Parts: sequence; C-alpha cells; structure tokens
Amino acid sequence: MGCRTLTIPAAKMKTGWDHVVPLSRQALAILRSVQKLTGHRRYAFSCSKDAPLSNNTLNKRLRLLGIDTKTDHCAHGFRTTFSTLSHHEEIKDAKAWDGDVVELQLSHLDNPTVEGLYKKHGPLALIGSRTKLMQHWADRIDHWLYPKKVMPNQTRHAGLRHLTLGVVNAARFRSVASLCGSCRRLFISRWKGIDLSRISTSALLISTMSSPAAFEGMSRR
Repeated sequence: MGCRTLTIPAAKMKTGWDHVVPLSRQALAILRSVQKLTGHRRYAFSCSKDAPLSNNTLNKRLRLLGIDTKTDHCAHGFRTTFSTLSHHEEIKDAKAWDGDVVELQLSHLDNPTVEGLYKKHGPLALIGSRTKLMQHWADRIDHWLYPKKVMPNQTRHAGLRHLTLGVVNAARFRSVASLCGSCRRLFISRWKGIDLSRISTSALLISTMSSPAAFEGMSRR
C-alpha cells in the first residue's frame, strides 16, 4: 500500500500500452479499507471466488439502486463526466487543466499530440500534472458529497460554483436553470433524477481512474 500509483499492464489496455494511474488520498483510503476485507486474496476487488469483477459489475450496482443504465446513467458515464468537467474547468477565464493531461489520464491516445507525448515519455508522461488532477477530482467528489468541506484547489468551471453551493448536495438533482450551457447539457443527460447520495464515493473515484480493466489490474502479485 506504499505505492501511490496503479499500473494497468498493456495486455489489459485497448491501446496496447501500460497505463499508470495516480492514486489520490481518497483512493488510497478506499484501498486500505478494502484490504481489511480482501487482503488475503489475489484481487483487491473480487467476487466470492476471488475472481476479478466483470465489466458489468458497476452497471449492475447502479440498476440495483434504481438507476436505468440505458437511459439515465451507466458506469462508463463517470468517465464522460470526469472528462467533460475537467476539460471545461476554468480559473480566471483560462483552462484549469491542459487537454493533453485529461486525455492522457483517460488513456485516450488517438490524438496525435497525446500519442506523441506517450511515445516520448512513456506511461509516466505528465505524471505530475495528472497526479494533481486526480487529487483535485477526488476532492471535488468529497465536496459534492460533503458541501461544508473546503476544496483545497479552488479552481473550477464558473458554472460549477452552483454545484459546490449545494445544487448537487448529496441529494436528488432537480434544477439546471442556473448552470452554464455545457454543464446544463451534461447534467440533464447524466444526473437529472439521480440520487447522488446513493452512489458510493468508491464508484465515483475508481470508475474514473481508467477503464474497467483497472479492477483486474488491482492484483496482489
């Protein structure tokens, strides 16, 4: 548990290249908590037979919570949410995060610039910026769930100020009138009618780290 990154081997990635994921303090805390339950197993996140979770595990959990994964929200949608909010986040009218940082974190290497960075620097390309991004994302999730907590990094998309003021206050999302255009479209399609208090921090954090292969990558070898 001393390692602060998760490496998903190339064999489990669509890109065919290793993918290194920086782990936030919250993600590490989740792993320490899970260790108490599965520390004796090969896989940190496993079924009763110590087999890795399937790609459909998170979707099944969402359906058990009453969320239609076809029309409301699906597990892959957490990655879309992360991508959209990170790309649109601003500070003093400037982008808070370079697009290449976000795309590298999502392992989207189809962009020539991003692919070039990976080929030049390997799986640790822009790791410093990506570490800051993942910690900021974890802090943002904490703030959504616990609005009274102060975000260490105050950079955010102007339209998202409403979220931190309680529009999404670990409760059912109802109003989108005060959000900016991009945020309004995102939350109408992804979050309207979904009770965020019923979605665990673990799901939000872990599912945005990379791909479903992340679960299989958490082996104890």
